[in-house]
Amino acid sequence: DYTIRISQWIQEHLPATPVFPTPGNHEFFPVNAMNFDGNDELIKQLSEVWARWLDHESLEMFKKFGYYSMALKGASNPRDGFRVIALNTETCNHQNWYLFSQTSDPGGMLTWVEQEFQKAEENGEKLFVIGHVKTGEDACLFEWSVRYRALMERYQHLIVANLFGHTHTEDLNLISDTTNKDII
Repeated sequence: DYTIRISQWIQEHLPATPVFPTPGNHEFFPVNAMNFDGNDELIKQLSEVWARWLDHESLEMFKKFGYYSMALKGASNPRDGFRVIALNTETCNHQNWYLFSQTSDPGGMLTWVEQEFQKAEENGEKLFVIGHVKTGEDACLFEWSVRYRALMERYQHLIVANLFGHTHTEDLNLISDTTNKDII
């Protein structure tokens, strides 16, 4: 309810401000619980409110599992060559009990991320990856984090930044390649 109210307030009072929304663990009820069967009621509600910020293709993707990819846009124009990949990190949240029955790739997000990274590489785009629960942290499942990190290492030349908000602090983390310890 608060996410919807805040979203509506931003749309009313800051209508020209570009917003790239992504769900967090407290949007869901019970907290941390999202089922990846493609019928999550909250994702449906958020997609109605966030439709104003997402292009058609991104909105259709978001409606399924709460993640999307969209070209970066500024207040008045697109930023050619840049893309936002918005993750739904409930796919890795270790407190999401639905993951006990959907362990390999909930909602097919990691497979989709790899496809999006590949398309970005082919198109010469740079990427901003956003989400809520920071990958590789205690709050994100180890197996999921290992797979995501492998994708980050493979596509490190495309990723400008990974931006997450769950910790409520300002952190800067440099990630090194697991094989040669170069900073990514």
